[in-house]
Amino acid sequence: SVAAWMMAALPGDPVALWGPRQGFVVPEDAQHVLFVADETGVAAVAALLELLPPDRRATAILECIDADHRPPMPHHPGLDVVWVDRGMDAPGVTNRLLDVVVATVIPGEGAPDVAFGAAESRHISAVRRHLRTSLGMPAARVSMTGYWRRQAR
Repeated sequence: SVAAWMMAALPGDPVALWGPRQGFVVPEDAQHVLFVADETGVAAVAALLELLPPDRRATAILECIDADHRPPMPHHPGLDVVWVDRGMDAPGVTNRLLDVVVATVIPGEGAPDVAFGAAESRHISAVRRHLRTSLGMPAARVSMTGYWRRQAR
């Protein structure tokens, strides 16, 4: 593992870094992109926003602890950001992302036609199910990735 290597590394040992990788590409015909992420996925959302043409709309639903922990997002003229503050609750316990997606994303004209998400595995899977079943978004237009999984206690 990387952690084991770091513990054994000595000054002068070679290191190689790569990135950023791009596993998701916003389709060229996308008009309104929905981004959903907790802290672990915010950097991916920011990178995708930087590539989004200025004539496209984007809604970003992003979870963090509170207003003091919100990272700056790239400027995009069509971006609406909805911050979901978790407070002192442990990450990955309550699916506030899903609650806000349900309350915010309304089907019909102007609704997102593409979605990307990155967050706790169970939470982002629930968002995917909602977008697919309740809003009828096609599977090819919904990319939700579990970046981590909360362990049962």
